[in-house]
Amino acid sequence: MEKDSEAIQKLIDKHYRPVIEKRISVLELVKGKEKLYEKNAFRIESSLKRKLENHREAIEKLERETEAKVEQLEEAFAKKKEGLSEKKEAAEKHNKKRLKELDDTLDKRCSLNDLKRQKVEANHDYAVKEATKRLLEKQKKADESIDDAVDDHNDRMGELLKDTNIKHVVNENNLEIARTAFDLAHKRIETEDRERQEEILQKRNRHLAGFKDEIIQLEKAYEKARKPHEKAIVDLEKKQEKEHSALLEKQNKELAKQENYRKEAKKLEDSHESSAIDKRIKDLKKSHKKALEAQRTEHGAQMAKSRRKLQDVIDTYAERFTKMKREHVEAIAKSLADEKEAETEKLLELEKENTVFNKAFATFKKQKQNIRIDHDIQNININRTLKEIRLLHEHEKEIARPQNDLEENEARFRKEAETNELEKALRVARAQNERDKKKEALAREKELKRLDSEIKRLQYERDHDRENAEIEKELAIYTKDHAHEVAILDHHLLHTKNHVALQHERGEAFFRRAETEIERRLETKTNDLENLRVSAESDHKDMVERIQEIHEKEKRIYEETYEELVQDHEAVLANLKKNHAENEKKHQEKIDDLDQKKDKKAIVQLKKEFEELKEKHASILSEKKETQKNRRAAHKRMLDLVEEKRDNSLEETETLLYHITDQINAAINEARAQAEKEIERLEETFKTNASRADVFKMLQEKRKEETVSAADDYQNTRVHRARSRQTKSENALFDLMKALEGEQRAFEKKNADKVQDTEEAYEKQLTETEREKIENYRRLRDNYEEEKKSLTLYMQKLKKRYEETLAKEKQKAKAEEEQFFAEKQRIESELEKTRERLDKDFEETQAKKHEDLANAKNTYAQNTSAIMDKVKEIPHELLSADIVTDIPAMVKGEKEVGFAE
Repeated sequence: MEKDSEAIQKLIDKHYRPVIEKRISVLELVKGKEKLYEKNAFRIESSLKRKLENHREAIEKLERETEAKVEQLEEAFAKKKEGLSEKKEAAEKHNKKRLKELDDTLDKRCSLNDLKRQKVEANHDYAVKEATKRLLEKQKKADESIDDAVDDHNDRMGELLKDTNIKHVVNENNLEIARTAFDLAHKRIETEDRERQEEILQKRNRHLAGFKDEIIQLEKAYEKARKPHEKAIVDLEKKQEKEHSALLEKQNKELAKQENYRKEAKKLEDSHESSAIDKRIKDLKKSHKKALEAQRTEHGAQMAKSRRKLQDVIDTYAERFTKMKREHVEAIAKSLADEKEAETEKLLELEKENTVFNKAFATFKKQKQNIRIDHDIQNININRTLKEIRLLHEHEKEIARPQNDLEENEARFRKEAETNELEKALRVARAQNERDKKKEALAREKELKRLDSEIKRLQYERDHDRENAEIEKELAIYTKDHAHEVAILDHHLLHTKNHVALQHERGEAFFRRAETEIERRLETKTNDLENLRVSAESDHKDMVERIQEIHEKEKRIYEETYEELVQDHEAVLANLKKNHAENEKKHQEKIDDLDQKKDKKAIVQLKKEFEELKEKHASILSEKKETQKNRRAAHKRMLDLVEEKRDNSLEETETLLYHITDQINAAINEARAQAEKEIERLEETFKTNASRADVFKMLQEKRKEETVSAADDYQNTRVHRARSRQTKSENALFDLMKALEGEQRAFEKKNADKVQDTEEAYEKQLTETEREKIENYRRLRDNYEEEKKSLTLYMQKLKKRYEETLAKEKQKAKAEEEQFFAEKQRIESELEKTRERLDKDFEETQAKKHEDLANAKNTYAQNTSAIMDKVKEIPHELLSADIVTDIPAMVKGEKEVGFAE
């Protein structure tokens, strides 16, 4: 044991002591540097954390102070506003009370005035009633004489009316004959037109059906002609896709193979082989790309050729579709034109019959007027007699009327004079009430406006103070944010310098340690590899012996197991047969013990159970044998597998020896070369890392400089904007206050002007009322005198007028007769003009209908041309069989040309 320890110690001293000593010294050095780095980093982080916490607390304090200030502003505003609102409510209550007092005073004065007015009306009504009583007695006597004359007049008028009605009946019968002829003609024209339109429609429908059949047939032919070319294109696409997939699969397999080689090389850390494989993969990808491009070009040419053949078929059938659809659309357009022409002819015939009937109707109207005129002439003579009698008695009634009017005029003058005084008093009371209410309303408006202005002023000041508080808070935050940013950058730069210093010192220490380690590791590695090769050859011999030994042991396991299974199986079978024999014997004894006649059912049941038992026993035996057979097959497979695995293991251990010896020889040479390269690479690495660390420090210093400069600009911009907002807020407050004061002054001036206007209007109204009262009295008096004088003259003139009227009535009756004769002549002339106008209207209608027909035909032609222009673009799809019935609507312009839905 002591000798082993000494050997181990010698090996450790030889191979690892210098490395371990170097490692320990370097680790101690680096550990000290890292502790210094961590100590510095902790101090920097602690300082930054304190500054961040101070910044957060300062911001929170600003937020709380601003919120408290805003709350104070809101509380003060609410308290002042509540006081002003109470004043507004008090002003409203005072105004309502004052208006009610004014209205109550006016109501009392109006009530007193109404009582005085009622007394005046009663006096007037009594005087008028007495005068009217005397008038009615005179009028009653005259009316009775007039009624007798009217009865005689009505008898004569009845006879005249009867004769006139007979003439009207004859005239209306003539009109009914003309209307019957008109209705028959209309019915005939409608019937002929309906038959003609039906014939045109049936012909067009037959044509549409034929058109649809031709489209379907041509579409079938087109589909049949196109299908083989389309199938060829599809087949070619599948073929090309298959070829493309095959090429891709082949290329992918080649790339996958190289990828596996590259993975193996990476596992083995064989950089040279990896580079070679990468170059092979790059070359393969280039060749693959060229092969794919060549295949794509060839496939494109094949596909273009197939598509040209398909396009030739499409173009050929496009011409056939276009020609066929043009012929049918033009035929449909002609059918529509024929339909329009038939409709025009029908309308013209109807218009002609309308003209004939209108002429008959005009004659009817003329005859009706002549009958009326004859009636009116007879009526004049009868009425003249009645008028002469009526004039006499009406004259008597007229004389009684002015006498009555004289009495009423005097009573009315007294009433109106007294009423004028009362009206003046009432107007004065209302004017005074209106003045007082307007002044009260203006005083209320003035007070409410003042209180509203005060509330607005408080709101403006509150809003300004709130905004200013927010701006001051933002300015304070801007200053703290800027200091916060600078502090973060300072701490970041301290971290950077601490980090770069650590990288410099750690890199230098670790390079020296690594160099020593590589040199000692190379020596140890080459010695170990030489020893490993000798050991591998010895181990191979031992492994071959062990494989053979293991194989013998494995084979014995399965062979011995099989013998045990066979013995167990035979024992199970013997036990099953024994049990079955015993069961059969028991069942047979039970059957034998039973009476063959009395216990037939029991015997049958026992036999059935006996058969089931035999079947079950046979099934169990078969199952056991099958199980044994499967077990034997499994053991056979395991023995064969053991033999196969033994041979494989011998072959694999031989291959392993070849690999180990080849790799060990290559590894020794590679280790020496790699050690030199590793030292060079490490030196370059640590130098580059130190240089990059210095660059990193320089970039961080530049970052701080640029960020601080930008933060200064940002800080100045934010402060400038906030100060601008403060100035703008101050100006806005000043403008609002100034506007509010101006508005209040303007309102107060306007209110004062309204008060002055109210007083002036009241004084003016009093003056006007007094003037109107005097003028009304003067007018009433003048009217009374004038009416009295007028009535006196009127009674003198009535007699003269009666005599003149009687003469005029006679002359008027004669003149009216002459006018009726002249009217009969005018009616005859108007009838002739009506006939000429109806003829002219028929000619104009005829010309207009022919023009409409020509325009419709022109429209159908234009729409047909437009339809075919669209059909030319996709002739095999547009105007398909599904929308053939829509073609008439397309020709008329009622529907757009499109595809079937």
